[in-house]
Amino acid sequence: MYQIWNTITNYCNKQSFLRWLFVDSNGHVQIIQWLNIPLWIAVVLGTLTRLTSGGVSNWAGYGETLTLAYWAIGEIFWGASRFRRLLGLVVLSGEVMALLHGLP
Repeated sequence: MYQIWNTITNYCNKQSFLRWLFVDSNGHVQIIQWLNIPLWIAVVLGTLTRLTSGGVSNWAGYGETLTLAYWAIGEIFWGASRFRRLLGLVVLSGEVMALLHGLP
């Protein structure tokens, strides 16, 4: 696994666009990371949304949307790499569209 990650890091460092997109200010490749607390909450609420019905499902759906929006705003402003910031922008756009169309 270490060799695969090392190969990805070396390739990103050689390609200017990939370096610009994925490498943080410390020179580390930042594509994925372990889930943080807002994402864990969103996973739990999303599971509740799909396993329950009625009011619980609706409130869990709204909670999931707000939690993902909170996570996305954090990524937009404080994401480790430009990729993470763009990911936050995409997720926030999707959540805003879902709210505008009334989807929990």
